[in-house]
Amino acid sequence: MKATNRKRERRTSGPPKLATAAGQGLGFSLQVTRLLARLLEDCAPGDSVCLEAFSDVGVAKADGTAIAEETKSTHGYNPVSDRAVSLWKTLANWLHAAKVGVISPKRTRFVLYVSIPVEPGVVAQSFVQAGDGASALAALRKAREGLWGSAPEFSTREKLPAELGFQIARLWSDTTISRHLPDIIANFEIVLGTGSPTADLHALMSRQLISPEMCETVTRWALGWVKLETDKLLEQSLPAYLAYDDFKGALLAFCRTHDRTDMLMGFAGEPSAAEIDAHRQFRNYVRQLELVEADDEDILGAVNDHLRAAVDRTTWAEKGYVDPEMLQTYEKELKRTWKNHRDQTAIAQSALGAEARGRLLFLRCAEHRAAVNGQQCPEYFTRGSFHSLSDALTIGWHPDYSTLLPRRTGGT
Repeated sequence: MKATNRKRERRTSGPPKLATAAGQGLGFSLQVTRLLARLLEDCAPGDSVCLEAFSDVGVAKADGTAIAEETKSTHGYNPVSDRAVSLWKTLANWLHAAKVGVISPKRTRFVLYVSIPVEPGVVAQSFVQAGDGASALAALRKAREGLWGSAPEFSTREKLPAELGFQIARLWSDTTISRHLPDIIANFEIVLGTGSPTADLHALMSRQLISPEMCETVTRWALGWVKLETDKLLEQSLPAYLAYDDFKGALLAFCRTHDRTDMLMGFAGEPSAAEIDAHRQFRNYVRQLELVEADDEDILGAVNDHLRAAVDRTTWAEKGYVDPEMLQTYEKELKRTWKNHRDQTAIAQSALGAEARGRLLFLRCAEHRAAVNGQQCPEYFTRGSFHSLSDALTIGWHPDYSTLLPRRTGGT
């Protein structure tokens, strides 16, 4: 009998401790993964992210709004079921943070992230669907009745498990729903992962215009950067806040050094007939070509190039593959190229009329190929960028373009 008891003791005391430690380790690791995901998905210049400051993972936006995310890595249970302690504890923790002034419920998105696909309970779904204070209050009252029973008896309240009952009691009483709680519910959302947070992270990283073969390498580097930077702050007992601008600068520097892709991908499709017609009627770069008597084919090609280059310029900037400094350097090179061709044409082709010299200058510039930070661009991008400069009257094709075309105000 004693030997049997010892066997039972070994079976029950060993593996569960290891499983608990593994679960805790996964939870801590998930927070770092989600911190990087927020940097990639939700941040803009001036924003910052934080670890264990006002939530597991937080985003402090430059405009004063915030995202408070609690992360749940789960095996074998549903953290957003109606009676999940984790759901009610999360809400209670957010409520406490609001009460002490750490977060502003009206200006915060409250996100409960679950790493695997699960089915939220009826209560959680009603909270997600509540889009304002009134509907949130109604959802809370209905949830209270479902868990406690009807007032004033609340006949099922004492039947709840102790921990679940304790967390729920932090949210409401017999007569009132706690202040701030309706605002939290009105801004509450559930985000479900695929079951592989790392794979989800790769998908976010791929949106940064990183070459497919480098995506995993860059993701590993970024995870290490986030871990090291947060550790340095925590070791000094400082709040673990990371500035998005610092992360973006480090990411760009790493990619410039390690990503061997030497071609910027074009994203622009063919412009619509309406866009083309509007540009032909009103834009300076079209007037510039008309001054040098360019034919209709050249003008149509110029409109296509200008519009497609504008789309790529915006997309590359939004994805973080180029920054304003890179584009400014690129435009400076184009202006130098234009000046060199203009001066050479003026000297070598002085016998030609002004219109012919202008067409020749345009054709020479159209043949030029320039790289953005060492990366080759689609051919239309260089031509379209020349047209963008001519649209702003920074450059021109006719020798007297600056006097023949009045400088206008507004964007290009």
